[in-house]
Amino acid sequence: MPTLINSHTIVAQWLMTAGTSLYTLCGARVWWPDLPDAVVFDNTSPGIAFRADSETPTSADEMLESHMMFECFGGSANPANAHAVYQALYARMQKASGTVAAGRLHTALFTRVRLATRTDKGWPLYAVEFDVTTHA
Repeated sequence: MPTLINSHTIVAQWLMTAGTSLYTLCGARVWWPDLPDAVVFDNTSPGIAFRADSETPTSADEMLESHMMFECFGGSANPANAHAVYQALYARMQKASGTVAAGRLHTALFTRVRLATRTDKGWPLYAVEFDVTTHA
């Protein structure tokens, strides 16, 4: 039977690791699809929202390969901080290879970045894509 891998939780825990420049900027302001409805998604301070738009188990079902989309927000007080959040996300994901409570982040390969606006909110952001491999 294949091992259940929750790539969203693994990546979220990786991003919220204390002592990193990303954590200094965003703290626990990381949103992903598995969050409870009570968690408010806002743009008052810098933060990151992300989701996997495709996930493929490896042949051995021990790892999950995901294409993940990240939105880096700077906060309403200084939207230009979105670039600093993007830089910190890039630096953190380039060091991807470590274990968190939910599993192991094995690799993260940067694929694309672009300046954008969140259409439903009108917030400026950096849209960043990574191909990520997680392990239970």
